[in-house]
Amino acid sequence: MIDWPTFLAGLVASLIAALVTFVLGVKSGKNQTDRQRLQEMYRSLLVHFQDLKERLDSYPRRWEQYEEHHVGWETHYLPPVKKMEHEGNSVYIKARLFNEALELERDVLKFGYDVERYYDSLFDAIASNESLFKAPIDTSNDGRGRKCRRLKANDGQNYTTGISSRLFYFLQPGIGKRIEDALGSGGYLTFHDDRNPYEHELTINPGSYDDLPTFAQQIESLSRESGLHDELNSQRTSLKTRIDALIKKLSRRAKEPVPFWETFAGAFVDVFRP
Repeated sequence: MIDWPTFLAGLVASLIAALVTFVLGVKSGKNQTDRQRLQEMYRSLLVHFQDLKERLDSYPRRWEQYEEHHVGWETHYLPPVKKMEHEGNSVYIKARLFNEALELERDVLKFGYDVERYYDSLFDAIASNESLFKAPIDTSNDGRGRKCRRLKANDGQNYTTGISSRLFYFLQPGIGKRIEDALGSGGYLTFHDDRNPYEHELTINPGSYDDLPTFAQQIESLSRESGLHDELNSQRTSLKTRIDALIKKLSRRAKEPVPFWETFAGAFVDVFRP
């Protein structure tokens, strides 16, 4: 004699197990098909943010270093995360993670813009400090009427030896000691940015100042007078921390774009999705 309650319970359990297996199989197969494309997307974001982090200690990235997009008379720039949103590929990335990446990219590129503002204020301060150099300072514009982008303390001599340094050293500790050590050899010292041609360039000839230690200390004092100096150093530390946290998440996703529990939950969401 058939035990109908037991039979029906077993049948229902078997049907449910078969349904779950089928739904998970379909979802897993779809994820496997998309796996390589998703891995490449996460990997490209990972490389992008690694690059942004590395540049924070030399020359931060700026908007204009990325692809241009023209809308009427306006020009917009599309760094990788913004470009992914513009092209619609952001729908494939986990929403919360993508929004975090988009906000962080914007903040890092704004930091690069703020560093440029700091250079402007620093060059203005150096050019307006008449007691700093005993030799006159030559200034030139950048073609758009912006003054004091290129400064040269010219003592009228020609020097065949010199040292070329990054302008970003002014935002790092010990710039005075670096200047003193570099000029101590008797050659000229040039600081410049990473543009081609340079937009900010400061050349110091050895005969343009009186006492080297005092001169180096004065330059360092000027570099720290701007309120942006401490603010930018604080921002850089904060941005590094945020990038490190995001890189860990992107690294996990690059290895496994859709973890098991997301596959499991997503499979049943798809069943009831219209």
